Amino acid sequence: MNQMRPFLLVFLGAFAASMSALGQSEETVWFDGASRSFFSRDALGESDAPDTTSARNLSEGYNLLDLNVHIAPAENLEVFAQLRVRNSFGGFFGAGTSVDVRQLRASGVIKNKVRFGVGDLYLKQSRFTLFNPDEDLSQGEGEAFRAYRDILRYENFYEGNRWRLQGLQADFSLQFDRTIRTLEFDGFITRPRGSESLTNTLFIPDMLFGGGGVAAQLNQKTRAEINWVNLFEVPASGTTYLSLRNPVLRGSVSRQGEVGDWKVDRTVQGGYSQRHWLYSQLNEAGKDSLGYTTEGVFFEWKDAWMRSDSSFQFHVGLRHVDPGFRSGGAQTRRLDLGGNVPLAVYPNYTDAVLSRPMAMFDLLASDGLYNQMLSGTLMDFNPAFSNVQPYGDATPNRQGLFFGAQGQSGDATFEYGLDGGVYREVIGQGIPDLRNFAQWALRLTWNADRALSWNKAASLSVAYDAEQTTRSGEEVAAVDLNRSLLHAFANVEVAERLFVQASIKQLDAQGREFLTERTDLGEIRTFNQVDYDLTDHILSAGMWYAFSDAVYANVQYSGWGASFAQPGAPDFNYRRLMFVFSVRV
Repeated sequence: MNQMRPFLLVFLGAFAASMSALGQSEETVWFDGASRSFFSRDALGESDAPDTTSARNLSEGYNLLDLNVHIAPAENLEVFAQLRVRNSFGGFFGAGTSVDVRQLRASGVIKNKVRFGVGDLYLKQSRFTLFNPDEDLSQGEGEAFRAYRDILRYENFYEGNRWRLQGLQADFSLQFDRTIRTLEFDGFITRPRGSESLTNTLFIPDMLFGGGGVAAQLNQKTRAEINWVNLFEVPASGTTYLSLRNPVLRGSVSRQGEVGDWKVDRTVQGGYSQRHWLYSQLNEAGKDSLGYTTEGVFFEWKDAWMRSDSSFQFHVGLRHVDPGFRSGGAQTRRLDLGGNVPLAVYPNYTDAVLSRPMAMFDLLASDGLYNQMLSGTLMDFNPAFSNVQPYGDATPNRQGLFFGAQGQSGDATFEYGLDGGVYREVIGQGIPDLRNFAQWALRLTWNADRALSWNKAASLSVAYDAEQTTRSGEEVAAVDLNRSLLHAFANVEVAERLFVQASIKQLDAQGREFLTERTDLGEIRTFNQVDYDLTDHILSAGMWYAFSDAVYANVQYSGWGASFAQPGAPDFNYRRLMFVFSVRV
């Protein structure tokens, strides 16, 4: 507690000064923030394999407050700080309490023309240059696991599909009255990773990520964009011999039009990437040399059609991504399967103290599994979770057709959505034969309150997501993996703002696939055969009370586990009671 006293004094001093300034000018300082109370109790379920080495039940919880302080010291200038106070349940008189500065940022407008931001930034550019793809197995959930998703995305700074990076960003625009209507410019430079010590004499260098873009509104219906980014390391800031260079260039043209009763938005985009390592030991010419170079291009055409007189819309497109296309800003995954972060709930099980395989519930409950740093190489993934596009639309070595549609009935009783695609590898991995991929996802919601003219909300939603991966040819290298994900969710308002909810989510994966093992430089080392035959499930029921759109309380009881039809992998089954009170203002 004595070590925390200086932080508390600074915090209270800043708070008092802010309140004093607030009394003088209401527009100088203002506050908002978030608060959360969380409690969970986990228990062992029935299992065929005895487990007398684990506690029968475990519980944890905490209270936290994130206070956002906004200070406007001058016109068009804002300084933002987020201060966190966190106290674990069971900590009294300051024990178990921590105080941290979670975010800092200054932003403003120069001469009413140039906007800038310094500090913690949330950046997004395009799906092939800078983009944060959604986490695995999150599509189609609706509101079933909102409390869990809110926590893991908030704790990992996932704001939409943006990456939270620390650095400097600026943008401005110009308007014209001929030929080109507007020109928009933006640029940024960030440092995703500082220099780190590997040994007493070996340090990896700073990693920087910068880029910019120009967007031109040529006329009312036509828009053109050029984006450029570069993920690179600074050799002088470390003592290793290799440093990364990964520039990516992307251009696009989109045009809106009308065909009969349809509005059409057509976009064509393409780009080029290069990734290499700068070898800092001098060659015979006395200059640094390049090594491990990878180059690639991508191309995408997409048409989006929407009926002018209804909510129905669909899209269709073609995409090609070279095997050598690398974009650290777009291919970095949220889920870090290559890290050493342990599972949050019963990481070991059975009397043999086996390491428990990752389950769907871990993706909800273990927010520490997720990644906040850009990666210069392709990260590991689990084919049973996602195998068709594990790195989002920028997944390399893919070409094929994608499509989707969504809409609702005239009285909004039914809402539906469909997404899918069929792809093929551009080149074979390990053998000449190519993998074939198929994916489709169907979402259907029945709004019972509208159908039955109820005064209170009631709905039932069902989502089904299926993936198939095949490769014929030599029997020893054949691939046949099928994965399906079923999710059903019922939501009934029993009193004003009080909802009873129930859901089931089940993952099935059967077949064989080969995991790619890569070197530290991203080069393929070998392939490891993995056979899948598992069923993973989550059953939950609970109550949700919405004080407002930003304030809610949720009590949820879940049963979850996985079954393996493999020797040496015992099934497991657990229970959890969870309570969350969340406030965002």
